[in-house]
Amino acid sequence: MIQFEITENAYITIEHGQQIPAAPRILIESLLVLITACQSESAMDKELTEVIGSIEDWLHMNRVDSLAFDASTRLLRMVAFYYPENNKKPADLNLLQEAEKIQGIPRLTEQSGSFELTPFPYRYYHMAGDLLICFNEAFTLADRLQEVVVSKNLSLFFNKGRYCAWGLYHPETRLVNGIREDLEYASNPFLKISIQEAFNLITDETVSRMFKQDVHCLQQVAALHNRIAAYAAVEESPLGVLKNWLFDLADKFYPKKMVNDYLVKS
Repeated sequence: MIQFEITENAYITIEHGQQIPAAPRILIESLLVLITACQSESAMDKELTEVIGSIEDWLHMNRVDSLAFDASTRLLRMVAFYYPENNKKPADLNLLQEAEKIQGIPRLTEQSGSFELTPFPYRYYHMAGDLLICFNEAFTLADRLQEVVVSKNLSLFFNKGRYCAWGLYHPETRLVNGIREDLEYASNPFLKISIQEAFNLITDETVSRMFKQDVHCLQQVAALHNRIAAYAAVEESPLGVLKNWLFDLADKFYPKKMVNDYLVKS
């Protein structure tokens, strides 16, 4: 049976033909992609007591990605990935299309114990491929990839058997404003363009400039927010979540008067 290396001293095998039944969510306020069957924060807190693997210590400030496995079956049960605010385009996007696809649920091997996963440093929204990919340097050096499809729209990528990226397909449909009942929303061109603009705009550099109350950044955030507001999206839909997040972002860094001058009320 083939083993894949998640990180040093942590390995998985694949239970073929299965998937985690829960669909991914993007908690945009937390920069977090989450897969859990839980539909409330209290239920998720309980789930965290029943899993092993890479688990974030909520009492500390250091963020780690979570690949949480059932303590009994050792099958992957919960995923929580932080996505960075550092955009980088992979040199060869064809590698994603040419990757060897394997559908299955990862199982943590018996010799693997607890481990920590550092969030990947780079992200790229590949709109033509309907994919948000987050990756490290090993991914950029790959000449061939293996893609393990673990849940609806979420995959883990491996370079020579070692974990180097994760990818979320159709991310524009997965934006939510909290851990709640999962609802399905269809994609459309305006939604895809809006999330692409958001990923291009809200980066580490932009946030640093917003700390200094840079007016040009506020104008850019306002322009995207106002276009979405004019679309009259349902509040809990992905577009509604994106619009409200942009408003909250502006409100966090700028005086109320500036926010009110540039962002339309909706």
